[in-house]
Amino acid sequence: MAFVVVQHLDPNHKGIMRELLQRITQMEVFTVTDRQKVKPNCVYIIPPNKNMSILNGSLYLFDPVETRGLRLPIDFFFRSLADDRRHQSIGIVLSGMGSDGSLGLQAIKEQDGIVLVQEPQSAKFDSMPHHAIEAVQSDIVASANELPEKLIALVNNSPISKTGKNLEKDPSALEKIVILLRSQTGNDFSHY
Repeated sequence: MAFVVVQHLDPNHKGIMRELLQRITQMEVFTVTDRQKVKPNCVYIIPPNKNMSILNGSLYLFDPVETRGLRLPIDFFFRSLADDRRHQSIGIVLSGMGSDGSLGLQAIKEQDGIVLVQEPQSAKFDSMPHHAIEAVQSDIVASANELPEKLIALVNNSPISKTGKNLEKDPSALEKIVILLRSQTGNDFSHY
C-alpha cells in the first residue's frame, strides 16, 4: 500500500509533517510534487495551499479554486482516488474540524472501496469523524492507534489480496460516462 496524507494547512505556513512522519516510519516520506508517481510502501504529503488528485497512479497538484473560505482538499482527493483506484481505494478520516472527507468517503464506498474512521471519542477534534460516520457506512471505526492493525487484517482477508487479481472491469463503464456527460452538459459523445 501507499499512504497519501491530506490535511488542512494554512496556505502560508510551511508544514513539518514530512519530517515528523519520517522520524517514526521506515517508509520513505515525500512532500508531493506535481505528477509524482505513487509507489507502494511510501507516504505522500500534500503541500500547503494545494489541492491534490490522483490519475493513473500519479499525483497531480492544483491551485485551489476557492480563493477564500471553505476548502475541501480531502473530499477533492478522495473523489479522485475513488475514480482512479475504484474498489482498491481506501479512505481514512482522522481527527479534525468540519465535514471535509465525508463526501469523498461516499464516492469511495460507491466504488466498493474501504472506509475507516477514527472513533470520535478518541479524537482531539471529533467533528470530521462524526460527519464521516453519519455520511457513510464505515468498514471500521476505531481509535487511531487501532486503525493500522485493523486495516491490515481487513486487507489481508479481502478476496482481492487472496487471489492477487482485480475484479472484472465493467464493460459498460464508457457508455455510463457518455450518459452522465450527456445528462450534465447536453452534449452527446456517443459517436466519438
